[in-house]
Amino acid sequence: MEYRTHCGGRLIVPEKTVQHLAAHPETQELLSVAAGMIDLPCDGRRLEIEVDFMRPLGQATLVPAPQIDSDEETLFSKRLNRKGASRVVVLSPSDVPAITTFVIVAKLEEDGAYHLVTAYRGVCAPGEPWSVSPEKLAQSISYWSCHALVWDGTTMGATFPSTWTKVIEEATRKV
Repeated sequence: MEYRTHCGGRLIVPEKTVQHLAAHPETQELLSVAAGMIDLPCDGRRLEIEVDFMRPLGQATLVPAPQIDSDEETLFSKRLNRKGASRVVVLSPSDVPAITTFVIVAKLEEDGAYHLVTAYRGVCAPGEPWSVSPEKLAQSISYWSCHALVWDGTTMGATFPSTWTKVIEEATRKV
C-alpha cells in the first residue's frame, strides 16, 4: 500500500505495519486523507506529526490516567499484534472525549520513501515502555505512568492487573 503526500513524496505501508494497524481499524480511511495533507521532512528525520481534521474523528483512544509508580498495580490488556501489554482504563462511552487529530509516524528508508511505522486517531505519544530503547525508557515510563489507552474489547484482550515492571520484564524476556 502506498500514499502520495502533499509534497509529492511517497508514504509506503509495509506488510509488518499493516498487521500492526489491526489494533487501529479506523486508520486506513483516515490515513488516505491525512497523507495528502502532510509534507515529509526534507532532512531525513523521523516523521511524527498530528494532523488536525478540525472535526470529530471519533472517541479518544488515549486519556490521562491517575499517576502510578512502575511497581504499582493497575489494569493492563494486550492489543492485537503487540509484543507487550498496554496500560488501560475502562470507561463508559459517554466518558470518553472526542478527538480531532490523527497521528502519522514514519521513517525514511533506503529506497527514498518514508515507511509508515504507525498511525492512529489521537495525539503523539512515546512508545510504550516495553517497546523503546533503554535511552528512552525513563521518558516512556514517565508518560505511560499518567496516561492509559481506553480499553476496547474489539482490539484488546481481557484486562488484568499488573505493573509496568512486570509487563516490561515479560515483553522483553528472551524466548
